[in-house]
Amino acid sequence: MPRAYITIGSNVDPKTNIIRAVQALAASCRLVALSRFYRSRPLNRPEQADFINGACLLETEASPQELKYDILREIERALGRVRSTDKYAARTIDLDIALYEDKTINEKGLIVPDPHILERPFLYLPLLELDGHLGVPGFDKALRDLVKTEEHEGVTVDMEFTETLRERWSKHE
Repeated sequence: MPRAYITIGSNVDPKTNIIRAVQALAASCRLVALSRFYRSRPLNRPEQADFINGACLLETEASPQELKYDILREIERALGRVRSTDKYAARTIDLDIALYEDKTINEKGLIVPDPHILERPFLYLPLLELDGHLGVPGFDKALRDLVKTEEHEGVTVDMEFTETLRERWSKHE
């Protein structure tokens, strides 16, 4: 079954919305693993609340397009996500396909791998936890060799939330 790495983030009631999103993902696909979740300041919006970000590994029969539009976007909608032209707006939940198998997709509204993986620690740190040897389509090296994992100032693990989330997820397996 195809595997997809999904990044998960929120800065509007994140602890509630991320738990609900993970439950919905597990109900829609096979949730294989969860990373730790990280707290970080929002990009270009110092007045907003901190984000909590992590990632999960899914197995799904959905195509990348079905996964994005029929599953991820529906979960976002159900959790009150309102999309606007402001790409740095606060959000109840943000679910993105970081990687889908070894596919490279560049369509309107769907770019895989996520073009920001190599530059944003709150994306690559959780992905590396899920697979330390993870490759990124289009690159000859593994993700861990493409990023500087020691340079992630301002991104900290929220272990209390991670443990709470993993405990709840394990009850739904």
